[in-house]
Amino acid sequence: MSIDLALTIAERFLTTDAAAIGGAGLSGLAGTALLHARLSHLDPTFARAAALHWESALRTSPRTGSSIHQPAGGVAASLILGNLYLPASTRQSDIVSRAVRWLSAQASATAQKAANLPQVYDAINGLAATGRVLLSANVTGYPDAESGLRAALKALTAMILDPRSEPRPGWWILPEHHLRSQDAPRSGAADTGLAHGIAGPLALLAAALRADREVPLQADAIERAAEWLVEWQTPNSDWPPEVTGEEMDTGERVPLPGRRDAWCYGTPGITNALRTAANVLNRPAWTRAADDALKALDAKPAWDVEGPDICHGHAGILVSVPRSSIAHDRAYSAMTTTLIPKAPGVLFGAVGVALALTEQAEPRLHRNEGWQACLLLSPA
Repeated sequence: MSIDLALTIAERFLTTDAAAIGGAGLSGLAGTALLHARLSHLDPTFARAAALHWESALRTSPRTGSSIHQPAGGVAASLILGNLYLPASTRQSDIVSRAVRWLSAQASATAQKAANLPQVYDAINGLAATGRVLLSANVTGYPDAESGLRAALKALTAMILDPRSEPRPGWWILPEHHLRSQDAPRSGAADTGLAHGIAGPLALLAAALRADREVPLQADAIERAAEWLVEWQTPNSDWPPEVTGEEMDTGERVPLPGRRDAWCYGTPGITNALRTAANVLNRPAWTRAADDALKALDAKPAWDVEGPDICHGHAGILVSVPRSSIAHDRAYSAMTTTLIPKAPGVLFGAVGVALALTEQAEPRLHRNEGWQACLLLSPA
């Protein structure tokens, strides 16, 4: 059933008309190209569609944004990750090589400015997800990805371990730099989640170490980030979206709302990062923390999520948690009884839903690498 629904969604987006698809980067043609590439082993129509969508995206997408969830970076990420799924005879090797070189150069340039760029680390606007896509490129045969990957690893490691931030953590965000600048905590905050918090860099650093891509002190940075997340896990075994300076100073936790059950800020994304880190450094305590959080997620009668999509909805849970979990089955059931978004898009939209449904039907064709790299996810 899930693959049939994924195919139905993909067929809705066979057109290469940028205006009809709408959006840019992974919200537009780059996203639909990634979906078609993922399905290309089922029907050559999708391999041809992927090539046409990439061609149209390269021609029409704005040349702005180096992060993979921005227009130009999204096209590069789509080419790099989607190419893994194409039949050998239709792979876009030359174009992908250019995309790798471009994305690697962007990561290197961003890393050089990291100390002066607020939230340079996050998955949506910063180095974490870009580095994760470069890791995929590097381990699947693109040596030109290494310079940008190493630059990202060094910058994130330095940020996490920066002694100048004490007694705050290295990923501390001042109120004026916070994403919610209008109502940001006056005492500043450290975000927890995979999309905008420390779980994103943790996921990249751990995945890279697992793949034997390591820079000095990387393991120490993993230890620092993972221990901090375990420290701030709540008595309910989930995480607040952020920890404020006032909380750190007083030790008193203030319950905050904020999608604690979603991929972006909540248990699914954070536990995926923690489990990867625990496996690579052999830390049973981190595994227990993640397992406790997943059990709590299983037991919740209702989740703080919205709709079927990846970022805020059930698809994000489906692709983040272990396939053996109750949460996985509940998320799948919810997705198949919910209206599918009309708009394309990986994070918000039907493309992400279709990719998640495809993964439900036939798990990763590539053990550790695939489209989920753009979400900073490792095999659950």
